[in-house]
Amino acid sequence: MVYVESRIEDAMVLWRAGREDGAFLLAIIAVISRARQELPNSMGDGERFRRYVESRFAPRISVEYRGRLWPIEQIFYKWFRCEIVHAGGLPIDIELMTDAAADELRVRAGGAPDYKLLVSPAWFHQLVAWAQT
Repeated sequence: MVYVESRIEDAMVLWRAGREDGAFLLAIIAVISRARQELPNSMGDGERFRRYVESRFAPRISVEYRGRLWPIEQIFYKWFRCEIVHAGGLPIDIELMTDAAADELRVRAGGAPDYKLLVSPAWFHQLVAWAQT
């Protein structure tokens, strides 16, 4: 439990400093840590993250990205967590929305000319909330 709270605190420090990639990564790690407390060890972290988020977030949301529909929890695990850890940052075709309200959970598959996946910053706070429950 202390580990989860420490990761949340670290994520909030990064968020307030404008370091969104690192903040998202630590928030996702906090959710994974919380999920490890509640779900069996017989599954990997990706599956554990998916199941935990599904148990906390009733709407099933999928978004088109790179020609395929992805559940929102997969977007965060594969395209946020894995890309930040393994590639050092978010893919160039994912951006945080600048025009979304602070509490508005939005995700949009951007069309021409940029073809970027746009995610509202409120998803960071949603990840933190999932880690706290």
